[in-house]
Amino acid sequence: MSKLLLIFLLFFLNTYLLSAQNNGELFLSLEKLSESSYGFELDQHRYEWKSSERFISKGWKFRPGDNQQWRSLGYDDKEWALLDTDFTFTNPPVEWQGIGWFRLKLTIDKSLRNQAVALVMTHYGASEIYLDGKRVHQYGRVSADPEKEQVQRPLFGQPVILALDDKPEHLLAVRYSFHRAKEIHSQYGKLTKVNDQNSTAGFLIHIDTPSKAISLYGESLTKNLTTAMIILGVLLLISFFHLMLYRFYSREKYNLYLSIFTALLAVHSFTKFLPSYATLTFEGVMWSNIVNVLVGAVWLPVSMLAIYSLFYQRIPKYVWFYYLSTPILAYGWAFYNTHPITSQVAFTIALLSVVDIFRVVVRAVLHRQQDAWIIGVGILLSEIPLVAYLFPSMDNYYRFLFLYPVCLAIPLAMSVLIARRTARAYKQLGHQLNEVEKLSARSIAQEKEKQQILALQNETLERQVSERTAELRESFESLTRTQAQLVQKEKMASLGELTAGIAHEIQNPLNFVNNFSEVSKEMITELQQELDTGDIDEAKAISVDIKQNLQKIHYHGSRADAIVKNMLQHSHGNTGEKELANLNIIIEEYLRLSYYGIRAKDKAFTCTLEINLDQNLEKVEVVPQELGRVLLNLFNNAFYAVQQKLKLGLPKYEPKVTVDTQRKKGQVEIRVRDNGIGIPEGVQSKIFQPFFTTKPTGQGTGLGLSLSYDIISKGHGGELSVASKEGEWSEFTVLLPYIPVPEELLTASVAPLPTADNFPQP
Repeated sequence: MSKLLLIFLLFFLNTYLLSAQNNGELFLSLEKLSESSYGFELDQHRYEWKSSERFISKGWKFRPGDNQQWRSLGYDDKEWALLDTDFTFTNPPVEWQGIGWFRLKLTIDKSLRNQAVALVMTHYGASEIYLDGKRVHQYGRVSADPEKEQVQRPLFGQPVILALDDKPEHLLAVRYSFHRAKEIHSQYGKLTKVNDQNSTAGFLIHIDTPSKAISLYGESLTKNLTTAMIILGVLLLISFFHLMLYRFYSREKYNLYLSIFTALLAVHSFTKFLPSYATLTFEGVMWSNIVNVLVGAVWLPVSMLAIYSLFYQRIPKYVWFYYLSTPILAYGWAFYNTHPITSQVAFTIALLSVVDIFRVVVRAVLHRQQDAWIIGVGILLSEIPLVAYLFPSMDNYYRFLFLYPVCLAIPLAMSVLIARRTARAYKQLGHQLNEVEKLSARSIAQEKEKQQILALQNETLERQVSERTAELRESFESLTRTQAQLVQKEKMASLGELTAGIAHEIQNPLNFVNNFSEVSKEMITELQQELDTGDIDEAKAISVDIKQNLQKIHYHGSRADAIVKNMLQHSHGNTGEKELANLNIIIEEYLRLSYYGIRAKDKAFTCTLEINLDQNLEKVEVVPQELGRVLLNLFNNAFYAVQQKLKLGLPKYEPKVTVDTQRKKGQVEIRVRDNGIGIPEGVQSKIFQPFFTTKPTGQGTGLGLSLSYDIISKGHGGELSVASKEGEWSEFTVLLPYIPVPEELLTASVAPLPTADNFPQP
């Protein structure tokens, strides 16, 4: 009977309490608050802290609109509708217009009178909390104007203390606004986090004792948050450490993959816990979730890269399938409530990737790859969170703590594996270093032995070198003497040709002098005879002829005298120093001497001379004798070339030598061109080498062009070049530095010959 009465009494109390709450009333007692398992646990859908029991969400009286009189304890709310405050984005109440008042009467037991209770609230909108008409706390700014509304999400688990007086009844009123609830649903409604039926657009409240609420709030900050930050810091340090390893040794790619893998895991963990420890708006929570999903989708293929790089030399190509499926993973995880087919595909891909990772690790362990078991242990440790689901009665903190092995187990296992590989590599390097030291010691001993042998050999070599040096010195002196003789021979050959030209040049006026002298001698005899006969007129006529002959004798004698004086001037002035000279006069003089020199050897030789001299060319600073030797050499070669081609008997061939002078970009250009036999292309690069000649043996020393090249390049700072086409023509070009000198400073260095402009053809 007593048992029946007890059951009836419990049933009556339960019915009374439920009916009281359903009519906008709630009975509170210290005993009920102390005995109830109030606490906060992280909800996987809302990322909010809620009590495991007795949310005060049902039985609230609600009225849409905004009126400050509705907070009063004496206001009559009998006509107000009952509304569950835990309404969702997907199914808001019809009466909800964006703002409204919620009222709940609290019946207080004697044990709670003149005591304090803790109220914990969570929502995404803005709220004001009133106790008996007095505002005790607010979150954000409540307003009927959506533009003025300022939403604020209460800090996770933070209690608000309500001081109760000795009255048995109190009124708890909440002024709440969230105008953007419908807008948010239209924007984010298809996302999993919004579409979830537990995504609250209203608010949740529960009441606890202050000591318990404050204890739980402190525990969440000191234990959970601290632990989360430590784990995040460890992940970032691991990522940075392996990134630096890759930076300084980029050959090992697994350090890069592990760095990215750990960094993504850190971002994934951060976005997982951020909404629980920051007062984010709903949009902030959504973006945190979106980043979490995207990072999770990328993290899976990167984890495969990291695993494959540890056990494979080359990553299989089929892994690209998982890279390309990243968008499917992200989309499927973000919309698994609204797009079940895509979600199933994403789940299948994720499952395949996880199975493949297990396959790679198991295969490595079975094939006894070094340290593969470490990754296996890490994967097993990552499954520890399953233990939390096997023990529902486990303390929330320890349940929460079990989540962290999945964050650290695999990265730490990979780091340990890499550390062991690195240590093993260092040991191998140590062994190799010992071997190198042994080899070095052996090499040093061998080197010492070689040094001794080399010392003996050096003494022998030094003696042989001394003997050989003496022989080479003697050979060099002999070669120097021979070269000097050849140079002298070349000079004598040039001198012979020059002498022949000079002799021919002087011979012409001397012949005229001799001829006119003989004629004058005969005419004087005739003059005497006419004077004896008394024929004065005839005698005068003869004297006139004699006078003309004497004038011609004087002219040709003066010409010979000028030639001799010129040669004397050249011979006396051969100091080897530069002086101002007229290039045109030097060219004409040596061209004439060369031409008459070759005609002295071959009386039948004739050649057309084309002379194009720049008459505006000012004097330049040269060594006339040295330049004359170069020109004489070039002219002789030109006449030799056309003479040899003339001997071939080609029809319609006319020998021709052309000489041009002109100014060209700060230089004087002298070009000597002939239409002779030319120079073969294969030997043009050797034409200026000493002792190289294209003439038959005995007809040239091979030093003429070599000496000419040295005179122009070294003595005058100019250039000497050749261009030729075999069988048709050759052209030598001399470039000399040209620095104009004012006319008043110029003096003639070579006396002009008293001849006509054109050369006479003998």
